[in-house]
Amino acid sequence: MRPIGVFDSGIGGLSIVQSIIETLPCEDIIYFADQKNIPYGEKSEEFLQNRSTEIVNFLLSKNCKLIVVACNTATTMAIKILRERFSCPIVGVEPAIKPALEKTTGLIGVLTTVATSKSEKFNELIKKLDREKRVIVQPCPGLVEAIESSESNLEVIDNLLKNFIQPLQSQNIESIVLGCTHYPLIREAISSSIGDKIQLIDSGEAVAREVKKQLMKNNIYSDIKELRKLQIYTSKSKEELKNYSEAWS
Repeated sequence: MRPIGVFDSGIGGLSIVQSIIETLPCEDIIYFADQKNIPYGEKSEEFLQNRSTEIVNFLLSKNCKLIVVACNTATTMAIKILRERFSCPIVGVEPAIKPALEKTTGLIGVLTTVATSKSEKFNELIKKLDREKRVIVQPCPGLVEAIESSESNLEVIDNLLKNFIQPLQSQNIESIVLGCTHYPLIREAISSSIGDKIQLIDSGEAVAREVKKQLMKNNIYSDIKELRKLQIYTSKSKEELKNYSEAWS
């Protein structure tokens, strides 16, 4: 009956939470949005390791039984340290490149943050999986900040997307991987930019499956047949969190 803990630098991880709820409706979830420190992509590895440790300690103080690091950057920079420091199961996130390669035969675009595009772990993943050189990485500077900003509107986001998606469309890609947990929150805007012939793929479903696998493996799976509750905490203003989450829900 203990909750699952999930955290990200802002509201992006709520896209992962939605997938977990769909897969595991009988589980309580506690979500921590570290909005005070967004974006994680501009933070050092040492900062992310220390901050992630602080957040996991907070979630464990709330009696969480499993932790989901719902951020590609934090997963890359901190998950190894977290697994060394804590005994509970910890699930990370990585761009859904493998599912995209399995689902399509042509070129694949990957929308990522600048930090993810430069990370050694991310580039090693591509090198390992993409032996046919089908993956095209497109960093999206400023997109996460636009999604999180209370002053942004769809026109601002649409203009950013055009700059990021046009280079991919010019190469006739067949699918786009949403390589940041914030990006599924603007799935409709991305779909409008690319049309209905290009498939969008994100990590939510794969993460939810791994969470279920770890719960079963560790015998901490809830079988209470009722919809459980979601609690959300933030390191910034509760009112801002409410406004942001309502805007992209």
